[in-house]
Amino acid sequence: MTTESLKETIKRELPTWLREDPAFRSYVLELTRDAYADRRETGDRFYELLGELRRDREKQERKWEANQTELERMRGEQAQKWEANQAELKRMREEEAQKWEANQAELKRMREEEAQKWEANQAELKRMREEEAQKWAANQAELKRMREEEAQKWAANQAELKRMREEEAQKWEANQAELQRMREEEAQKWDANQAELNLMREEEAQKWAANQAELKDMREEEAQKWDEQAQKWAANQAELQRMRDEDAQKWEQQNRRWDENQAEWRRLWDESRADSNRRWDENQDELKRLHNEIMAQAQKFDRGIGALGSRWGLQSEKAFRDALAAILEQSFDVQVVNVTDYDDSGEVFGRPDQIELDVIIKNGLLLICELKSSIDKAGMYIFERKARFYERRHERKANRLIVISPMIDARARKVGERLGIEMYGDSTEVEAV
Repeated sequence: MTTESLKETIKRELPTWLREDPAFRSYVLELTRDAYADRRETGDRFYELLGELRRDREKQERKWEANQTELERMRGEQAQKWEANQAELKRMREEEAQKWEANQAELKRMREEEAQKWEANQAELKRMREEEAQKWAANQAELKRMREEEAQKWAANQAELKRMREEEAQKWEANQAELQRMREEEAQKWDANQAELNLMREEEAQKWAANQAELKDMREEEAQKWDEQAQKWAANQAELQRMRDEDAQKWEQQNRRWDENQAEWRRLWDESRADSNRRWDENQDELKRLHNEIMAQAQKFDRGIGALGSRWGLQSEKAFRDALAAILEQSFDVQVVNVTDYDDSGEVFGRPDQIELDVIIKNGLLLICELKSSIDKAGMYIFERKARFYERRHERKANRLIVISPMIDARARKVGERLGIEMYGDSTEVEAV
């Protein structure tokens, strides 16, 4: 075995030896006693270090408050920009609705004029047929001439009707081009707004990138839907033109199909907008949830540091216990009551002494808790004896025994599992009470 492998073996096995072999641990401490100062000699250094830690904590809190203030300001500005964007979008939608109503009114007027012309043509045709019936017996040649004139008039009427339809198609294409331009401007404003939002969310860039990819897919799907709608519209227009050329009497039926198609188009547009808004709200909720999770992890980390401080005397065990109790009360809407009894018979510690327990009573259930910065095997046994003492003293069986400590010794964990004690590393890990 080389020197380096021997060093690695000692580094790997030394912590286990120190925890499990008291004689070896005493030997190592005695051997290294001259290499470090005792607690009395390092007292001043410890308090200086504690003061420096306190100042660093206050500095970090001031930075946190300044960061929160800046974040609130940025959120306020973003909310104002969002409201301005929504107002502009609403104005554009109102203008579009006005143009649509004007277009529909013009189309309705043209339809009425065409119907009047058709009725006049039909009345003229009826009169000519009556005259033709009267003159039938007298002059077949005159009837042929009148039919030729009627055919010429019908061709002229059809040509005029075709010209009006072409003008209507041109106006519709111009209206569609204007509507497409407004949509492109709205898309540009939306992209600018998204770019500004991306600058504010640099802290969650990875998840935001995934969200942007999903949003891109949604836009592509929406674009495909628009293309499919345009194709359907073109096919519908071709079918409408064919039906008008084949039979003018089906005009009213074609108008009904037109209205149904427009209603379907508006319904699809409203559904697309509602789906986009819903996904936006879900994204905002996900960001808030992630922020809450990050804050919960930060608080859990602070409690872990507090547990180390309690273990080495940087803060009192009571302060750590109060912090864990506050988390339980906030998470489950319960009250953690610290109960103090006196063991006259000494059944817990082997001699008369004061017994302290944390008790939670909710909906008729009794929960006995032990909130400590660290607990070993002996502490687990003591907690179980204190719980049984409380049950006998108050003549009530506990529904659950709970130990909450960020540092639970492995041997203590085995004892707790054998005794039916629930063990958690933090208050936030506790199941519903």
